[in-house]
Order: sequence, then C-alpha cells, then structure tokens
Amino acid sequence: MKTIYYNGQPDGVRIIRNRISPITCYVIPRPLLSQAMKISYITNPGIYYLINEDDDNKITQMYIGQTRNGVLRLIDHNRQKSFWNKAIMFLSSENVFSLDILSGLEVYSINKAISANRYKIENAVNPKFKIDEYDLPTIEQIYDDINFLMATNGYKLDEPKKETKNILHTSRRNVLAYGIYNGEKFQLLEGSEIDITNDINRESLNQKRKQMIDDIIVKKED
Repeated sequence: MKTIYYNGQPDGVRIIRNRISPITCYVIPRPLLSQAMKISYITNPGIYYLINEDDDNKITQMYIGQTRNGVLRLIDHNRQKSFWNKAIMFLSSENVFSLDILSGLEVYSINKAISANRYKIENAVNPKFKIDEYDLPTIEQIYDDINFLMATNGYKLDEPKKETKNILHTSRRNVLAYGIYNGEKFQLLEGSEIDITNDINRESLNQKRKQMIDDIIVKKED
C-alpha cells in the first residue's frame, strides 16, 4: 500500500495505491477539486463516492455514481449537488472497467450501501442495470478492494455489527445498571441506575450529568 500526499498536504488530495489491486483511490476534498484535475490518469473510468463528513470525520450522507471520464464528472456535481464536502474515486484503465463492469459495480455498490444502513444515501434512483452472472465475480473482487481502501481512510461500508444478545450488568455502588456492547460502542439500557451522590473528578462530566438530569434523560426517583 502506498499513499501519495499531493502537494505534501496531509489533509489535501491523496492518492492510494495497492500494488496487488488494479484500481487507484483518489481522496479529493471539494475545495481542492481544481488541484486534482492536474493529476495523471485522473480522467480514467471508475466509480466514486460523494460524502458529507462532519467535524468528527464521520460520514453523514453519501452518493455513489460511475464515471467514464474520472474527475471531470465531479465538475457537474460541484455545480448541482451541495451536500458533499469530499469525493473518493476508484479509477482504473478501460481494460478493467468495461461498460458492463462499470455499470454493474455501480449497482452493486449502491445496493451494498443501502443494505448496510450506515449512512443516508442520496441516490434518488437505484439503477436498474442487471449484473451478468459471469461479471459478478469480478465485480465482487473490485468491490472488496474498494471496501478495503475505504476502510484505510476510516470509512466502513459493510453492515453494522449486530448487537450481541448478552446483556452486561454492574452492581457497584449499590446501583444496578445494564448495557449492551456491539463491538463498536457500549450502550446503556433504559431503566439502569446511576449514582449521583458523589461528584466526578472531571468537571465536564459533572456538567454533562447535570444536563442529562435537566433534560430528563436521567430521572430522579426516591
């Protein structure tokens, strides 16, 4: 895996290449679109993800499309779509992305994103292209490469981990609390008790606890 920071900026345009994959990933912040147009092979065919990334670098919205002219397709989206602030493109030569593979990969990627239910998908219409069974193994392999490259950028495309049925509990400090850990976060369940008799060492947490009481997320009883 090799990452090139275009113009030496860590948060600028990035080019990511996996030596065993035929595709190249281009990460393009929207304000730097004009810079990206100068990169070699940036007009090759492929598919792209337009994303809206919040201040915590988490995707909130996503649009998936295909392009036969690489970054030139983003010029239209720069005029017509306002929600996105970053584009991630996966481009290769026409020997890899034939028209059928390109259309099939677009459909496959959109369906994967919808079924994963991780983000709000901005595609108003799901393409009706039917994937040829002989093309499917190639499409699946390319998608696996895309999924891996997206993960290296901190973006997950696959389905969220299912919540475990094992409910954890604690009875410290004479309270009883329940929670579920799904592999990514710990969720406190409704009906759990908390101890509010002692101040927490961190003032920010004290303020957060007070706010939760004010908002009746935490309710005093007895």
